[in-house]
Amino acid sequence: MRPEDPRKLAFAESGGPGTRLAHQWYTSRSARRSAAADFAWQQTTLRALLDGLGRQNAQVLPQAIRLADTAERLARTLREGSAMPETLAASPAAQHTWPGYCAASLVAAMEGGNLGAARQWADELASATFALADLHRWLEYLVRNHLTALDFQARYPSLYQSCNVAYSDQFIFQPVLSCLPGGQASRPALRNLIEVEHQAERLFRLPAGEVVRRLDGTSEPLDGGVGAAPATVRMPPHLRSAFLRLRGCLSPAAQALWDRAARSPFDRSYLSNMLHRTATAGVLDPLAIVLTRYDRANPKPTQHGLMDVIFYRGGDPEGGNDWAERFDARLMDAAATLGGSDEQAILGAQHFARALLGAPDHYGAAYTLREALDTTKFDCINGTNVIGCLYRNAGRAGFYSIRWSGGAVGHTVAAAEVARPDGPAIVIVDALEDAQVVPGLWPQAYQGAHRWPPAYPGAKADVHTVELYTRGLDNYVWVEGYVMRGADAGLLVRAAVPYLPNRPASGTVRVRRSPAAALAPPKKG
Repeated sequence: MRPEDPRKLAFAESGGPGTRLAHQWYTSRSARRSAAADFAWQQTTLRALLDGLGRQNAQVLPQAIRLADTAERLARTLREGSAMPETLAASPAAQHTWPGYCAASLVAAMEGGNLGAARQWADELASATFALADLHRWLEYLVRNHLTALDFQARYPSLYQSCNVAYSDQFIFQPVLSCLPGGQASRPALRNLIEVEHQAERLFRLPAGEVVRRLDGTSEPLDGGVGAAPATVRMPPHLRSAFLRLRGCLSPAAQALWDRAARSPFDRSYLSNMLHRTATAGVLDPLAIVLTRYDRANPKPTQHGLMDVIFYRGGDPEGGNDWAERFDARLMDAAATLGGSDEQAILGAQHFARALLGAPDHYGAAYTLREALDTTKFDCINGTNVIGCLYRNAGRAGFYSIRWSGGAVGHTVAAAEVARPDGPAIVIVDALEDAQVVPGLWPQAYQGAHRWPPAYPGAKADVHTVELYTRGLDNYVWVEGYVMRGADAGLLVRAAVPYLPNRPASGTVRVRRSPAAALAPPKKG
């Protein structure tokens, strides 16, 4: 299944954050006819739109969190009490929304003296209001993250001006944009904001089939197995069976983390999206295998690890055009052969991807990863997708994508956070390199001289910046940008990622040169 193409949406200036951003991208094409014009547009019009979204959301987010906290306290009171408390003094709720319907049903149950129904609807209301608050939380983070990427971009107007080639009139996002500092962040930012809107739309209507109505006029929410695991109520009713199905393949320790993720900020909405995509695409069974592999490889599982391995996209922001492609049987089977440490696993994934590409004349683009596997034609994007799919399908967590910005040309490579004796490190592999025996190290691999991989057939230019991306709500988000050339060479700009462990705070640091950590020459093996 393929997601909506933003070029085919009914754009409007009003509406949710994704629709508004898509409208701006689409209607501004005449003002963005070159890289230099695109830079100016992003630094003015786009920045102003994001600032406006941030200000609007800042007014609502605290209220949404307070509402969710109040609903949770009420649900706890009803769960722990043995008698019905006093009837609520409640204002009429808008029953055409899911939170409003839950609130009205709760009031009706309390007025009718039905403690069991009141507990059930109080839990549903707590779940719905937490989901709403979490979407506002995601919106705040995604806006801030995109603004950080724009701040990084703002350092390099001269590079945009030097690549001032005329754009075609065909696309919202021009291919050259992803080859420039901060440019890659734009497309995944739109995908992430559209997902905020997608989940909010479900909250602001009463989904058909999620309520069981009785002949006496009362109703109850679709259970979906809440009794088997109380955390299940934190998922939308239509996703609860998928939540339980995947939960059932986990060890008790991992099940506890799975349940906690459903109740955690950021992870709740992320988990909901991953369940929706994989269930809709019919790939819950292979995802269950992935979770089992993760559980077996990690005697001490982590919540972040569980969440990372369920990301439906491959190893690049351009992946996931086919929602099921990551779980292609060829990739699942190959992933089963990746053993050893996480560092050895990502090296093994690189070897597999490079062998798939074969001779350099097989280099070529494909819209989906399945198409690339069928034709054995790969570019750096689908090569990185293969590595990301293999790594996560092997039950390994902590994958990243890196984008090189060379002005008129760009390049994508894979990375993963692995354990080393001196602490966690992010290691780098490249699908277009010959089989690597030693990975590079982020960001030290990009200090000083660098070279393009031998299987890259296009024009090769000096790389000015390299940027690190990790999983977001639906697509990747910008994490760090490292400067390789010019007055800022050696500068590392970081963005906070509140749901990732081991992440430093936002800021700018100067990376000390470490020749020993530079990218080792690849060797046959």
